[in-house]
Amino acid sequence: MSRARTITLFISAAFIIIGIHQTITIGFEVSYWIFMLALSLYFLSRLLSGQENEKKEKKVSSKKRKRPQGNRQSKRFLNRTK
Repeated sequence: MSRARTITLFISAAFIIIGIHQTITIGFEVSYWIFMLALSLYFLSRLLSGQENEKKEKKVSSKKRKRPQGNRQSKRFLNRTK
């Protein structure tokens, strides 16, 4: 877990707690923006998580594997899947 993802996740949790408190004391109409901010920060943390996974996959898949030689039809299929 990267620092940016961790920070956004914890700030999102803090805004959820603040939003619940504001909902109990004032009402949901006033604290709606706090919940939306918390939700957007959560989505941002998920986005950062997906980017981390893509970087890891690129490192693993950057090593080229030798493919077995096949007939003409299998070569066409392999070229389409690249």
